[in-house]
Amino acid sequence: MTLLRLCLLSPLICFLGEAASAEPDAGSAALERAGKAAFFTFRFENDYFFGLDKHYTSGLRFGYVTPEGTVPIGAEPALKALGLVGKTAKLRTQYALSQHIYTPDDIEVANPPLTDRPYAGLLTFDTSILAQSKTHLDIFGISVGVTGRPSLAQDLQIGIHSLLPSSPRPQGWATQVPFEPVFQAKYDRIQYIGAYHNTGIQWDFQPRAGFDLGKAFVNGYVGGQVRLGNRLYREPGAGLNRPGAPGVDWFAIPEKGQVDIYAFLGFDARLVGRNVSLDGGLRDFDRAVDRDIFVTDISAGGAVASRLGRITFTAMRRQREFSTQVGPDWYGSLSISVPF
Repeated sequence: MTLLRLCLLSPLICFLGEAASAEPDAGSAALERAGKAAFFTFRFENDYFFGLDKHYTSGLRFGYVTPEGTVPIGAEPALKALGLVGKTAKLRTQYALSQHIYTPDDIEVANPPLTDRPYAGLLTFDTSILAQSKTHLDIFGISVGVTGRPSLAQDLQIGIHSLLPSSPRPQGWATQVPFEPVFQAKYDRIQYIGAYHNTGIQWDFQPRAGFDLGKAFVNGYVGGQVRLGNRLYREPGAGLNRPGAPGVDWFAIPEKGQVDIYAFLGFDARLVGRNVSLDGGLRDFDRAVDRDIFVTDISAGGAVASRLGRITFTAMRRQREFSTQVGPDWYGSLSISVPF
């Protein structure tokens, strides 16, 4: 893809250019194995990892990625004809069912203060086309979903808390963001910058940028992550539920008996035009709070991968998202991906 076409698609990511390592591609066998495999991923996000129970308090994701070359009919020639992906890019499709649960500070209050974050649930089904090249990854996605009671956030949180004797029972779900259907479009560009070789400790840098546009989220972001490990490949990592850092549900599959380990540190800055968990639906919502338009995320964690699968844990610190919020939010994300 030319830089001009990329800039026309999203000015936010012009600065990334077409940077890439000049060294020969390494780990090609691991990437080839990944290209022939399908993957299933389970992700669990929760602030309980940090002893909290508020704001973005829980997230779930069930993901499936097809082998390379499996995309909706007409998608690959259309994207290549429009110049949105390179002629040699390898395409595959990613499907996911995701749920987000949001609550105020004190879930034992039946009528939470109007200055606090409202109760909200979001359930989406996502379809993305992943276009992998030697220099970068493009992600084109659409989502459909619901807010309110059909999101099942209320039922899941109350059900889980009822099974844990020491957990308080959430009292304020009657005040949640009401039901509305949602539709989303997203785009992400993740660049690969590093010296990828087969031995020794390695590091790389993956600048990234993109946007979400729809009834649930409107935002644009720039950021990146640095990785350090015993072996690295041209792959983006697990990522987080939106609007967190982008990622994919596939990974480079190591040799038999080989274990790959890496640590990472990421940063993202986001301009926010809409967040359904703060603004409510498009209809008037009397519990909407004043949203901050500039939000930053800092993420850190590690991943361990073998032929059997990859486990990734991410610790996330999210800056204040609304004007009356006191301090940042913290949550953890555990992701398990299995090839088959």
